[in-house]
Amino acid sequence: MWQPSKLVLLFIGLFLLFSSTFAQATATNINPFFRDSILKHKVDTARWSNVKSAVNRYNKSATNIRLQKPKVETNSLLYLYMTAGIVILLIIMRLIFDDFSTSLLEGMLSMKKFFVFYKSKKYDSLIAIILVYVFNLVLLSLISFIAWSFTTKHGFKTFNMSVFMDISVLMIVFFTLKNAIEYLFNFIIDTQDTFKAFFLQNLFTEFLLCVVLLVFSLIYIYNSYFSLNWMLGLFFVILTIYLVFNTIRSYQLISVTRLPYKLHFFLYICTFKLIPILLLVKYFLNNIV
Repeated sequence: MWQPSKLVLLFIGLFLLFSSTFAQATATNINPFFRDSILKHKVDTARWSNVKSAVNRYNKSATNIRLQKPKVETNSLLYLYMTAGIVILLIIMRLIFDDFSTSLLEGMLSMKKFFVFYKSKKYDSLIAIILVYVFNLVLLSLISFIAWSFTTKHGFKTFNMSVFMDISVLMIVFFTLKNAIEYLFNFIIDTQDTFKAFFLQNLFTEFLLCVVLLVFSLIYIYNSYFSLNWMLGLFFVILTIYLVFNTIRSYQLISVTRLPYKLHFFLYICTFKLIPILLLVKYFLNNIV
């Protein structure tokens, strides 16, 4: 007699035998998706070797495979951020000292209005004068730093903060000492009023000059469509206009103040205006550039 367990094992064995035979026939004769194409086609070993050599980063002779174009290194945005900060502070100053700011702009355009505002004490705000003086030094330091980056071929990819701080300290110390010595000299010869008028007129025009030069410097840094020769020519034109304008205003101030000796004024200009600037430029070229 067949035992139940042996009968069950017999049926299981017969089922596995017929199922494997049916699966083999189906895979080889009926369903093409089960065919092993890798075993029927040989691997292209030469092409596979080229692929491995190309992607091997330790192989110096391997060709570089770039998934995307390399990013172009852009100029530092710190120039733009500093300028934006200065503009925001200037707007705040314009809102606080509204009357002073208006008289400052009108006084630069008209010499008659300048003396009207000067005599009416509109320029007597010490805080406003100090702020304009500080802004003027900051703008001048930033422009000088841009000139240093250009002349030394340092470029504008990075912002060298240590050099900028050195230039700023140099500008602050130099112009503060020069103005203090100039004021002391005018105090001794009792011409403080003339010095104050010259100081304010030069401060306002230099401040406007620095703003214009900084704007065009930023255009050159962040816009590649302007050539170097075109920008240098534009800077030369701006400086020429400033010198002509400042010379005319100086003669207008002389005619109003009525100095007894014009030669004294010429010596004064050479001593306190031209020679210090030339010494500053020489020191800048010898020690910073």
